Amino acid sequence: MSRSRAMFPSLSAAAVTGWIGGAVAWSVTSGWTDMSPLLSSYDRIDQLVALTIGACTGACVLTTRARHRREPLLAALGAAVLLGGVAALVGATTGLALRGSESSTGFVVERMATWGLLAAFAAAALSCYSRTRTMLSSAESFVLGALGGAIAGALFSLPGPAELWLPVAMTWCGSAIGFAAVGPALWRAPVVVHVLPPRGGRQSMWSMHECAIDNGWSRSLAESQVGCVGDRVYVYPPPAGAVLNGYPLYRAIQLTRDAILSVGRHRYRLIVRRPS
Repeated sequence: MSRSRAMFPSLSAAAVTGWIGGAVAWSVTSGWTDMSPLLSSYDRIDQLVALTIGACTGACVLTTRARHRREPLLAALGAAVLLGGVAALVGATTGLALRGSESSTGFVVERMATWGLLAAFAAAALSCYSRTRTMLSSAESFVLGALGGAIAGALFSLPGPAELWLPVAMTWCGSAIGFAAVGPALWRAPVVVHVLPPRGGRQSMWSMHECAIDNGWSRSLAESQVGCVGDRVYVYPPPAGAVLNGYPLYRAIQLTRDAILSVGRHRYRLIVRRPS
């Protein structure tokens, strides 16, 4: 199985949960009626919408990932609301500060810039809630978020009623944030651990999950360990041994290609990144 195909469940789940987060944000904001007593301008409304998108999308993406990895859900939820909401607010505020053109083309460009910065800041901030993040992966999250957010801004600027294009733009933006926040850490890691279903069993997109292990980190897999040192991947079996690609394994070994690791009833696919 190729690395990209093996990572597809987590990437698609991140995009789908991001879409759900955008839909939740739209359902919240669509219930607002007359906000003039609280918000003095359209800019303030835009900022509140950005805050809602970032918080809702982050909550859906990070709590789903935490559930897959059996990490504390409340910690992930708090980090998601704080990181995603505040970062999206900062990004939207930055975009709003760039306004100045009165033409219709300038309005579209400004909308794209505002939504792009919103998504870029949110994706980069959410990507930081990971032990496997690097400066390069965070930069990729920023760029991917910016591209997805800019498309959302273009969708929102299409001719027609705002009631039609706003939910489309918000759900697209949420999906882009989710994908951008999760993707780079997966495809940049030296090894990705793919948890396989029990023999004869099946897993849905929501139960299949991958975990990136970056340089300097290790992860327990049942009673074994998989770690990276200098981008070299090592497997440390338990004293009772394990099975690697169908062969017994009783000592640590460096992994240079993809492999199936079996420890008791647990099975894992280890996807090693090829040298570039």
